[in-house]
Amino acid sequence: MFLSIYVHRRLGLTFDVTEDGTRLPEETARHGPAFDRLTADPDMLRHAVRLRRWLAALLPENNTLAAYRLQAREAWERHGAGAAPDSAAAVLWGNADAEYAGAIELRRIGPDAPPELDAPAAGAVEPLTDAEIGRRLGLAARVAEEPQVHVMLIGRRFKPIDPVPDDVHHGLFRELLALSGRRAALSGMRGKFGATPLPGGRWGTVTGAGLNTWIVKHEHRDHLPGEAGVEAICQRTLALVGVPAATTRARVFGGQQAVLSERSDRVRGPDGRVDARHQEEFVQALGHDPEAKYWEGRRGEPGWPAAYQLLQRHGASPERCQNRLTRALAACWLLGNGDLHRRNLGFLHTPAGAPAGVTLAPLYDASSAIGTRYASSPDVPIGGGRRRHRITPRHWLRPSRDCGIDGDRTLAIIDELFRTLPDALAAARDQARDEDENLFPLAVAERIDATIGHVQARERAYRQQAVSLGRRGRDRD
Repeated sequence: MFLSIYVHRRLGLTFDVTEDGTRLPEETARHGPAFDRLTADPDMLRHAVRLRRWLAALLPENNTLAAYRLQAREAWERHGAGAAPDSAAAVLWGNADAEYAGAIELRRIGPDAPPELDAPAAGAVEPLTDAEIGRRLGLAARVAEEPQVHVMLIGRRFKPIDPVPDDVHHGLFRELLALSGRRAALSGMRGKFGATPLPGGRWGTVTGAGLNTWIVKHEHRDHLPGEAGVEAICQRTLALVGVPAATTRARVFGGQQAVLSERSDRVRGPDGRVDARHQEEFVQALGHDPEAKYWEGRRGEPGWPAAYQLLQRHGASPERCQNRLTRALAACWLLGNGDLHRRNLGFLHTPAGAPAGVTLAPLYDASSAIGTRYASSPDVPIGGGRRRHRITPRHWLRPSRDCGIDGDRTLAIIDELFRTLPDALAAARDQARDEDENLFPLAVAERIDATIGHVQARERAYRQQAVSLGRRGRDRD
C-alpha cells in the first residue's frame, strides 16, 4: 500500500504505509525529483517524527477528521487490508482523492510512481443556490461542533475519544462524504467547504479534479455576535495598511451566516485554468505538532523568532519578508486579534520553475476580540509579553535583537500603524456596508467602534511606556 506525494504534479515522496505508518522506516521512503519543494526545510522530512507531524498537518481539524478516518477505513477494507491504522499516513492513503492545501496531490500508485503527473482536466462547476449553500453550511457546522466525537493526535497516533461513533454520528459523516463536489481538507475548528464564484454573484463547487478558489466558513456563535462582519472588516483593514491578507467577505446563505475567503494557494492562469501554488502553515513548516497550534509558553515551543529565522534562511527576499511579518504581528496586536495561532500564519512557496523560496502568505481568519469576553486573553506574545496592554517598545525590540533585525525599522513600522490603522478601520467599515451581509449589523458596528478605541488606547499607553523607558535609560546613564 504505497502513498505518493506530489507537489506541482512532480513526485516528492513515496512510501509503503503498511510497513509501519507510525515509524516510516527509511527503507520504505523514496525521495522523488520534487522532494526539495515539499517544504521550506526539506531536511526536516528526513526525520520520522517531523515527517509524521508534517503529514498530520495536511488533514482537516474538528470532527471532519472522523469522517476522513471513516473513509480511510472503508478504503482499506475494499483493498482487503482490514481496518486501517490510525496514523496520518494511513488516513491520507484512504483519502487520496481529496483536495489538500497548497500544491499537494496524493496518489495510491505503487512503489514505481511516475516522476510527474499529467495536468488534470479543468473540472466542472456545479452551481449551488443560496439555500443549498446554507444547508451545506449547516451540515459542516453540525459535523465540526458535534460534542460527542473528538479525534486527537496524541503522541504518534490519532486516538478517538469515542472510538465507535453511534448511528447519529455515522449518519452525519456519511452525509458529509456524500456531498457533490470535491472534498477539501481544511484546517480550523469551524465548519467549512470549498466554493467557486460564478457570474451574477452566484456560487458553485468544483467537481472532478478541478480546484475551488474560495473557502466558505460557517460563522455564528452566540458569545461572538457579529464575528463574520468583524472578521471581514479586519481582513480589509490589514490589506489597507500593507499587510498581505486574504480577500474576505461576510455573506448570508439560506439564513446561515458565513465568511467567504479567497484562497491564496490557488492561481488562475491565462487560459482560465485554476492551478495550485504551494503553501504551508507555520506549524507544518517547522515539523511541529499540529495539535499544539496555540501559544502555551512551554519549553521548546516555537515562537515568532522561529518564523523570522525561517524567512531569513528560506525567504525569497528575506528582509522584505521579515518586514512583512513585523507589520502583520504589529497590526494583529493593535487590532486585538485573539486567534493568531501557528496554523493561521503560513508561508507561500515560489511558483514551480522559480528558485526555491518562501514568502509570508496572506493572513487568514484575522479578527478582533475587542468587545468580547476574549478581550483580555493572551493573544500575540511579543518578546515575552503575553497581554496586549502590557507590550512595550522593549518587548518589540527583543525579537528584533534575537533575529538580527533592525530595531529602529521595527519601531518605525509600529509608529506608522498607529497613524494609519484607525482610518483604515473606518474605511474598511464603510466598504463593508456595500459589500457584506450580516445577521447582526449592530453588533458589528459596536465591535468595530470598540476596536478603533482600542488602537488609540494602545498608542497612548505605548507612548507613555516609551517615555518611561527613556527616563530609566537616562537615569542609568
